[in-house]
Amino acid sequence: MTEECGEIVFWTLRKKFVASSDEMPEHSSQVMYYSLAIGHHVGVIDCLNVAFRCPLADNATSVWQARSIQFIHLLDEIVQEPAIYLMARKIA
Repeated sequence: MTEECGEIVFWTLRKKFVASSDEMPEHSSQVMYYSLAIGHHVGVIDCLNVAFRCPLADNATSVWQARSIQFIHLLDEIVQEPAIYLMARKIA
């Protein structure tokens, strides 16, 4: 069985914005912020950015060491700012 090479793509979510042109009353905005805090999306658009890509075909140790350092930096950013999310997906 041949294993597909591909890559793992890491995205970061550092900001969100509300898709609304209407002015929101203060008490409503507090409900929206609470919803965001507990993970529910109420008309919120996520802004994902590619942090880095890991081609799975690379076998060089130095390449994997560099990727490990990038990954550790991303995790450190999450420690410093818990509102940053990291998502990874294998792309065939």
